Parts: sequence; C-alpha cells; structure tokens
Amino acid sequence: MGKLKPIKLFAEFNIALLVLVFISIFLLAQVMRGPFLIGDEAYSNLRTAENILGENGIPDYDELSYGGRDVSYPIGYSFLLFLFSFLSGTGISFASKAVPFMLSIFNLVLFYFILITLNISSKIRVFSSIILIISPTFLYLASVSTNVSMIVFL
Repeated sequence: MGKLKPIKLFAEFNIALLVLVFISIFLLAQVMRGPFLIGDEAYSNLRTAENILGENGIPDYDELSYGGRDVSYPIGYSFLLFLFSFLSGTGISFASKAVPFMLSIFNLVLFYFILITLNISSKIRVFSSIILIISPTFLYLASVSTNVSMIVFL
C-alpha cells in the first residue's frame, strides 16, 4: 500500500493566490457598501447577539418582534456572532461582517482541498475556484450576515 501524503494548509501557492483574489473582491464590495449591513435578518441577528451579550444568556422573550413574543427563531448564528465578538474582543457589529467572510474563506479552502482529493489538475482547480469566488451566491454569503452562511459551511 502506498503512503498517503498529508495535505498541508496553503501548501500550494494557488490557494493563497485565490484567497488573496477573494479578499480583494470582498474588500472592494465592503468599501462600496459602507458601514451598513445588508438585509433585515442581519440586523435581527445583530440585535439578538447584543441581547445575549447584555443579558449574559440566551434570551427566551423578544420584546421587539411583533409587539413581543417568545423566541421561536433559530439563534445559533446569533450565538456564533456573540462568541466571535467575545473571544476576539471586538464589537458585535464587526463580528456580523467578519464571521460570514471567514466562513466563506473556509468554504473556499474546503472546496479547493476537495478538488485536490479528487485529483483534479492544478489549472482546473484554480479556474473552478475563481468561478466559485465570482459567483453571486458566494459573494452574497460572504457579504450578508445570515443563518445561511453558517449552514452552507456546515
């Protein structure tokens, strides 16, 4: 039996270059957008994460949803925002921009390693990764603070 070679993170120059291209495209979109979040769900997740931070626990009642109601929506992503903010020492508004971006980079690296595992040639790996980077769905998931960003990574 042959010996398996371990795949090292950023072992090839191609993946580092792809991440750099993605970061530049993403930062251009961030500069054009300004300090605002995209969509209602992003602000809802931000508010829920701030409630978790303020109450020191997961809230079970939301006063601002339709005049007040029990929390029946998923709060896992809001907890992830809180956890990132708590561990990094940054604000939750920064976390709601950084977490989808980081999950998208992890998705890109995972996609590239899957292509390596499938023994796809280097040129095709780079080309397909560039197609992934410029796809509207990928850019949306990297830009919008939504539960779907976490689900796609999982």
